[in-house]
Formats: sequence, C-alpha cells, structure tokens
Amino acid sequence: MRGAVARLPADQRQAVLLRFGGELRNREIAEIMGRSEGAVKLLTFRALTTLRRRLGAPLPAQRTSRRSGEAGGDR
Repeated sequence: MRGAVARLPADQRQAVLLRFGGELRNREIAEIMGRSEGAVKLLTFRALTTLRRRLGAPLPAQRTSRRSGEAGGDR
C-alpha cells in the first residue's frame, strides 16, 4: 500500500495522506494545499481510483453491480 501511495502524483499523494493519515476534512486540506474544496475531492477520487486499480480492488461501480447480482449490467 505504501509503495502504491508513493507512486501517486505529488498532489494526489498529499491529498490522500492528509485525508486518511492526517484525518483532515476536505475543507482543511483545501486550505493547506491552496486549492478549492472541489479540487481536493477530485484529487482524492483520482488517487483512490488509481490505488484500487493498482491493488486489484474493485471500483465502486463494480462492487455495486456484484452486489445486485449483475442485474441490468448490460444496459
């Protein structure tokens, strides 16, 4: 996990470390990074998506379709 986080782009890595390591809220992270709250949300989303792919974890949409038994997955 640490290696995967270390390979993230610097801004994504910082947002993830502050969010989960520092237990800060997006508003607080935005102030620290000099970004908007929306930008922090996007950085975190992109970082988590990258980490899920690198670590072989299902993406949120994949988890939802698996729980519903793949019903309607081909629409």
